[in-house]
Amino acid sequence: MSEKIDKAMSLFKERKYSEAIDAFHAALETQADNADVYNNLGVAYSCNGDFEKAVTYLVKALELDPQLAQAYINLSDIYYKAGDLASAVGTLQRGSYELPDNLAIAHLLARVYIDDQRWDDAIVELERVLDGEPENYDAFYDLGHVLFELGDYEGAISNFENVLDFRHDSELLFYSLAQAYEANNELDKAISNYLK
Repeated sequence: MSEKIDKAMSLFKERKYSEAIDAFHAALETQADNADVYNNLGVAYSCNGDFEKAVTYLVKALELDPQLAQAYINLSDIYYKAGDLASAVGTLQRGSYELPDNLAIAHLLARVYIDDQRWDDAIVELERVLDGEPENYDAFYDLGHVLFELGDYEGAISNFENVLDFRHDSELLFYSLAQAYEANNELDKAISNYLK
């Protein structure tokens, strides 16, 4: 990494976003095709509240390097926070196409599908995540949530219980498990989990 990029990253870490932006632009003078610098510029602009420029630089990063996973995540995050779920989904779908083995993108895509109530699409992505990461308790929890929304309470219970193999300290998990037991008419187990 060049001194200019190091300086820009230091400024960014210090939350001096305007100065970091200037330093990243200076780095581009000698590294005009560095996708990471464009990605970092996009993030710095986003942190500085200039979302239009952030999008411009993140799109440029992806034009230069369609394999830059973090740029898909950063760009989708901007769209998501702006309430543009369609663009967030489109960005993550492209990232998933370009990087089919990147399970972080697949999991984020599943979560956007959940927010958009695209349950079947969310299930496909979550199952893909769990095939590659069978100990991903967040994916089990998300899948339990989706199955609960679809009325598959036994499936929800099974996935929530899978999370218990990894975590025993989550009030939200016990609450979700209690709701699923209650919806499945297993009231003793529901009460037990509500009390945890």
